[in-house]
Amino acid sequence: MAGAQQTYPKWLLQCKQHITDSKEWDGFLKELHDAIQQQLTQSHVQYFSDLSEPEKELFMERATQAIKGGTVYNGLCKKVSVITDQSLNEDVSRQLLEESPMDTKTDLVIESAEEGALSLLKKWPDMKNKLYICLNQPLPLHIRQLTWRLYLSNTKVRKQYIDQLNTNPRAAISMYDYDISQKCETLLNSEHTFNDLKGSVGIFYGMKATLSYYHSILKTKNRLRDVEHLLAVPFMDVASTNISRREPPPGRVVALIVEEFMTFLGSRPGFVIDSGSDDHNDEVIAFIDKVAKLLQRRHPEVSRMITDKFVPVKEKIVATETGSYALLTEGLMTLIRPMIRSVFVTYLKMDTLLYIWDQYMIGVDTPGFNNEWLAIVTVTLLGLIKEKLKEATSVSI
Repeated sequence: MAGAQQTYPKWLLQCKQHITDSKEWDGFLKELHDAIQQQLTQSHVQYFSDLSEPEKELFMERATQAIKGGTVYNGLCKKVSVITDQSLNEDVSRQLLEESPMDTKTDLVIESAEEGALSLLKKWPDMKNKLYICLNQPLPLHIRQLTWRLYLSNTKVRKQYIDQLNTNPRAAISMYDYDISQKCETLLNSEHTFNDLKGSVGIFYGMKATLSYYHSILKTKNRLRDVEHLLAVPFMDVASTNISRREPPPGRVVALIVEEFMTFLGSRPGFVIDSGSDDHNDEVIAFIDKVAKLLQRRHPEVSRMITDKFVPVKEKIVATETGSYALLTEGLMTLIRPMIRSVFVTYLKMDTLLYIWDQYMIGVDTPGFNNEWLAIVTVTLLGLIKEKLKEATSVSI
């Protein structure tokens, strides 16, 4: 019990106690029990304890769904909301009175709520789907770190990396390790959107180790593509608070970055991978079509600009709606493919980029979500750079 109290903030434990002592909780348990009993009767099962663990979970889930939205259920939800608000505010008021912190009350409320959310997610990682309420807003650093970790969890990848280091560490290093080192150093020191990472020994070594291992397991004589170096950078930035600027990062931190980075690479839609295969080309064409249609609706003037940029290089132009649309999609193909391959890395400042990646992570398990999300981001970005497009001499960037 003492261990549990150390896991959760005190205000959250008090909140739990108040809720379980309430008549609303008793009413909910009775209704849940009745719903489970009804299922047992229908299934000709005498006792709940006769069920296997997966069956118990299924019965509980069905029973909860059956009473969800009812008077008792809604009454409990309202009680939970009131008690949570009360417990959190009482704890913050105590901090202000006893500890005289420098932070404002609003800051303390946010920090305490964040601490509570993190403790619950660590205990029940399957609740990560509740993070959809964070869509359309940037995540605080610690919630961002945990969110990326939960959605990109792949213990098999991490175990393979750790086992490789323990049994044959040389095999975890690419034959092109020096080349990867050079590219990492050049990229971190020259790209202005990576300024906060510039000069960090820890970031350099962590990025190099991640990419070197990734290449080593590809079993190829081809060097890594530039875009693969770019895609490693957001992971380094998110992990930067756990990495010293003066020395290489600890192995456990690199293992986590390897796990997240490689799982992310595997999660990418085909139009992001864009390897040139027939399957990926079909996805690229479908994505460009989605962007073109959305751009015509939201920013028709930008659509016309992109089309006009292509007119001079065409020998014959068919002055029809179909012909104009073909020019638009061809222009977009040239304009946005590099942007999408890198998922906007180097095209946006880091804080904006991480906001976009936060949404990507939260939607990664939802089929089709990131097709829509990345199309919306692309169209929004094209709308914002309208003036720059006016000055451009060609559609290439």
